[in-house]
Amino acid sequence: IPFAERSDLIVLVDQWVIGAVARQIKAWDEAGQYRNVPISINISGRHLASPEFLDDVLSPLTDLGVDPQRIIIEVTESALLDDLDGAAAKLEALRSSGIRTAIDDFGTGYTSLAHLKSLPIDILKIDRSFTSDESAASLVQLIIDTGHLLGATISAEGIENTHQADSLTAMGSDDLQGYLY
Repeated sequence: IPFAERSDLIVLVDQWVIGAVARQIKAWDEAGQYRNVPISINISGRHLASPEFLDDVLSPLTDLGVDPQRIIIEVTESALLDDLDGAAAKLEALRSSGIRTAIDDFGTGYTSLAHLKSLPIDILKIDRSFTSDESAASLVQLIIDTGHLLGATISAEGIENTHQADSLTAMGSDDLQGYLY
């Protein structure tokens, strides 16, 4: 993956993943399974920046008749910062089609509050480096509160034990993700 991310090969990988997800959702729908289960797809910054990005995401869904609300597109903070305005416009176009958007590994990049406010984000995923560090509890609480003020659902990553799960639930995290689950 690191090699692919340094070239356009990552765009081909992303395209394959999007198509595979669309085909899997279609198969589940035909079998009457997992009808309300969304699938998250991590997208590379290189792909997000490409002119074909929107078509690469939307065409497989349209071609197979997959409900866009079943998809969550996840991008990292660093992927957004290369072209904030362009990324925001593309993410807004995805949201307009019904796809939810998420910032993955939040807290590891350099997103300012002004950037965060201008991005069309549905889900803010707090990086595990914060959720696994009890000394960062005040910062985690700030991220949760700020995300909620901006209308985002908060997901805490890296949950490995019930103590972490209980603490983050008490702080207001909407979703928990990690080895515990």
